This record gives sequence, structure tokens and C-alpha cells, in this order.
Amino acid sequence: MPDYCDQSAAAADVYYQVALQNARTTQCNDIEYLYCADCGDEITRARREIVPGCRLCVACQELKEKQGG
Repeated sequence: MPDYCDQSAAAADVYYQVALQNARTTQCNDIEYLYCADCGDEITRARREIVPGCRLCVACQELKEKQGG
């Protein structure tokens, strides 16, 4: 049976994972990202104009969508 320290560590991990997921999915349209958050390649000007606040290049966005993310 897990003790209180194990339970609190598990709960903290869940909160941490939720916070990370929220940070990844929250977009701020006031910020213009020049480089892809996944691969580091430059995000083209056309993509940045069409999708304000995008954080992924076209290739990484397509891969993410194919994976169901």
C-alpha cells in the first residue's frame, strides 16, 4: 500500500503533466514564433501570416495531426 509521500508525488506528477499539456496547447496570437517548437526549422512567413501564433512548421503540424495530437 503506497504511503502519503508516494500518493502526493503521484498527484504532483499528474498536476505537472496537465500544466505542461495546457502550456503546449495554449496559443498566444500576439507572439510570432519564427522557429518550429518541435524540429527547430524556420516557420515560413506565409504560414505565420495565415496561422497567427503557430508554433509548428507545416511538416511537424501534419505529423502531429496524423498522430492524432
